[in-house]
Parts: sequence; structure tokens; C-alpha cells
Amino acid sequence: MPLSLSSAPGDLLPALGRAFARMFSADPLDISLSLLWVTTSILVSLLLGQLIKQTIKRSIKKRETTAPAAGLESASAATQTSQQSSLAQRLALRASPLFAPLLNFVCLMAGVSAITHLGHDPSLLPMLRPLAASWIFAATVYAVTHSRTKTFFVAALIVPLSLPLFAPLLAEGEAFLSGLSFTLGKATITALLVLKLIITAVLLFWVVEAVNTGISASLSRLHHVRPSSRQLLQNLSTIGVYIIAGLSALSILGIDLTAFAVLGGAIGVGIGLGLQKISSNFISGLILLSERTIQVNDLIEIEGSPISGLVKHTGARYTLIETLDNREVLVPNDDLITNRVINSTHTNSRGLIRIDIGVAYGSDLEKAREIITACTSDHPNILKDPAPACFLMGFGPSAVDFTIFGHIEDVRERKLGTKSEILFDIWRRFKTEGIQIPLPQLQVHVVKDKEETAA
Repeated sequence: MPLSLSSAPGDLLPALGRAFARMFSADPLDISLSLLWVTTSILVSLLLGQLIKQTIKRSIKKRETTAPAAGLESASAATQTSQQSSLAQRLALRASPLFAPLLNFVCLMAGVSAITHLGHDPSLLPMLRPLAASWIFAATVYAVTHSRTKTFFVAALIVPLSLPLFAPLLAEGEAFLSGLSFTLGKATITALLVLKLIITAVLLFWVVEAVNTGISASLSRLHHVRPSSRQLLQNLSTIGVYIIAGLSALSILGIDLTAFAVLGGAIGVGIGLGLQKISSNFISGLILLSERTIQVNDLIEIEGSPISGLVKHTGARYTLIETLDNREVLVPNDDLITNRVINSTHTNSRGLIRIDIGVAYGSDLEKAREIITACTSDHPNILKDPAPACFLMGFGPSAVDFTIFGHIEDVRERKLGTKSEILFDIWRRFKTEGIQIPLPQLQVHVVKDKEETAA
């Protein structure tokens, strides 16, 4: 009769004992002694292995910090002896991952002898020898390579090879876990299904993280690919890996994918109603990455908004902009699609500097234009080709208006600083040459009435 969670609590423990007794065809007391010894052996071996490893580390550190205090010859001999001892300690430290599995294997064999001497059947302990040997082999691989990834793959290879030896145990265990169940609506949830779900989730999350890390590392080495393209490939690969992992998990758990047809329709309606803005930002991010209209390190300005600065990151939902005052603004991708965006570095990074200057009436205009052009051309950030161009823009109410245009190589670097330095230089040259920059002024002519003049 299947064991369900609705059974009385007093029946659960006897049922567990009978299940374990059926697994090993032994007395429950023998099984209890074996399980107790296995648990104690693993804990003791892990603690002793860690203690030995820490002792070796402290000994090596103490020996490295202790200097020989004798004469030259004795110091040389002491140093040689110390190096030999240190080499042995370092080799022991290198082999420290083997301490715990070896101690565990010895404890298991001692347990077989002890339980047999007490007159009990140690049938569980010999069955665990393949797992103990697998632990030793995996620890040896880690001691040699010091690579967790290689050790994991070796363990994933050798442990399943030893599982056929536990086929009767696994069959009985699967039947026992299948008996632990409860009903949720029309679905029956068993302990075996929950265990499969946990193991599958852990393994899939580990595999997904490893795959995404590997893809990111591979894409980062593609220097000939633009950063926006690399980011697009990274986003698409992450989405694809998670979709494949989810479908694989459902397939492993034996869940019929056709059952999600109604759920998929509900999710579509939910995206259309409640998640419209989120999906719009996501699609807009993919469009920006594929069109390459806005890329990292571009200098952009959103029309009608005070936001302007350098693009630092383009993600699936938002774009990170660093303003000129070093503030970071997260702009939804949808705003960059629907609004007008001024990209000063879309096709090239060259920029234009415009400087407006007013000169007082009565000044030598030719001399003023020569000074303005020379000060702009002499600045190291101003390009010689195309050369700066100075224009007389008009005769204003207070001054003669000049405007000069100059090009810089990269508009993102020191645009305001370059303009400020040029204005300072023009101010000094004007002061030396006697050319004035006038204040706003207005001449008022008073016309007297003829009758007042005659009187």
C-alpha cells in the first residue's frame, strides 16, 4: 500500500524501517548501525582532513617567517634543511584533498570489522566502497589539476558508472519516495518528483551559469566585433540558454509541454496588458543593438530633455548615460526609439566649436579677425584641416559681431575646456592690442519741440 502524507504520524517511522529493511534484506538494527557509522565516518574524515591541512599551512607560514639567526655557514645549512622540509610540506599540502576520502575509506573498512565483531551484518558498508573509491579518484584529480571544473566532470563521469551496483537500492528507494505523496487539485505530487525537481534545478542553473560565462568570455575576445554587436549576441545567447534549460527541465521531469498551451496564451495576454511597457523596452533594446544607432561611448542628447552625456551601457531594458557632471541616468530604451536623439558621434567623433565675440565700434576689424583666427588656430586641440573660419556676422546695436568655427578631433574630450582656453587667449590679445569688447549700450537723442524752442 503506498505511503501518503495523510497517514498517521505513528505509522511513518515503522514504514521507513520496513522500507530500509527491504532495501538491504537485513535487520533494521544492522541498517541503523551502518548508517550511523557511515555518517560518523564522513564527518570525522572531513574534520580530520581539514585539521591536517590547516596544520600544514600554519607550519609552512611559520617556517617562511622565521629567519636563521646563526652564522653564515650554519645559516646556509639551516636554509637548505628548511627548503627540503618546506618542499615536503608543500607536497603534503598539495595532496591535502586526498586526506578526507582516504580517512573515510579507512573508517568504512574499520566499520565493517567492528560491526562484524559485534555480531551484526554490515551489508550497507561494502556497497559504499565504489562511492568511496570514486571520491578518492575525484580528489586525486583535484590534487593534480586544482581545477574544480575538471574535477566536477570527472566525478559526473565515474559516479554514474558505479550506480549499477546500487540498482536494487535505487529501485527500492524510488518506490519508497513514490509512495510519499499528496494531492494538489487533480495532480499528485510525490517526494520523488520534488527530489528530481531540486536536483534538476541545481544542475541546470549550474550548467546555464557555466555556459553563459563561457559565451561571455568567448565574445569578449572578439575584438573585431563592435561592442554593441557583442552585447546583442550576449543577450540573445542568454535568452536562448534559459529557454533551452527550461524546456529540458520540463522534459526531464516528464511534464507534457502541451499543457502549457493555455498558460502561454495567458502569458501573451498579460504581456499585452500589464507588461506592455517592459516588453516595449526589451524590443527597443534589441532594435538599438541591431541597428547600431546608439553605441557605447557615443555622446548623445535627448531632444526636449536635459539628459545628455556618454553612453556607458546598453542593456535589454535600459541604457546607462553618464552626464557631464558624472551622474548616471538610466533611460528606458523605448524613450530612445520614440524621441529624437542627437548623436554627436554616430558616424565620426569630430566636433565643432562655435565662439561668438563682439568687438567695439571704432576698432580695427581686420586686426580683430586676425587675432581671433590666430588664437583659435594656435590651440593644440583645434584641427588644422579643416582650418578655423572666422566670419563677421553683423553690426549689432552695441558691437560688431564675429563668429569663429573650429574643429576638434574628439567631441567627447575637453570641448568646454578648449573653448574656455581660446576665450582667455583672445581676451589677453585684445587687451594687448587695445581692442575692446563693449558693454551693451544705447544712444538716446532728445528732440525738443519747436514751440518750446521758440519760447
